[in-house]
Amino acid sequence: MQGKKSKCLQLAQALGSTIKKYRINVLGKTMSKLADEYELRSGTLCKVEKADGAAKLETIWQIAEAMNIKTSELIKLVEEELGDDFKFMDE
Repeated sequence: MQGKKSKCLQLAQALGSTIKKYRINVLGKTMSKLADEYELRSGTLCKVEKADGAAKLETIWQIAEAMNIKTSELIKLVEEELGDDFKFMDE
């Protein structure tokens, strides 16, 4: 069970890191500005970026739209952040 928790945390951290990097480096926006412009809750965006719990797919989708990218593109960026050796389930 500990392995699964570790993988969930690793995934949440990669998602948060990816969103933060994209927000800063590509969009050039603060967390508050992005949240305000797209009617996202800044607290929710903050939690996702800090990997404070698992994000719902709905939330990830909304953030991707606010970042003006497809959800699939965001997921691809997260996959790149995690690296090719990341597997959620053990074989």
